[in-house]
Amino acid sequence: MINLHKLFKKAFFFTVLASFLSVGIQAPALADMISTEELVTAVDIDQKRGEIRQIMQQDEVRQFMTDNGISQADADQRLANMTDAEILSMHAQLDDLNVGQGALGTIAIVLVILILLDVAGVTDIFPGV
Repeated sequence: MINLHKLFKKAFFFTVLASFLSVGIQAPALADMISTEELVTAVDIDQKRGEIRQIMQQDEVRQFMTDNGISQADADQRLANMTDAEILSMHAQLDDLNVGQGALGTIAIVLVILILLDVAGVTDIFPGV
């Protein structure tokens, strides 16, 4: 006859052994420190992307994009796909134009749309973007 007590003891031993061995198999956590500068830059770029998105929400801009065959969803997708350098460049150009002040506002809106068209590959006005 099989000794149940001895069988349970063996099963318990192998279960505990397997659990201890599996702890060592786990992959180590890989982490890196994020500098304050990197964090501020990421937040700054997100803020600038949001400002550009607000400009794109203006009625004049939406009408201009619709007239040129760009849907709002396409423009939002293109803006989301822009690199950080493209966002910084585009925002710098908008800052230089004082957006929303008369004729300069209209020029800025047209510039935003031309940059989006350039990023999309429809035009090649700004070779550096």
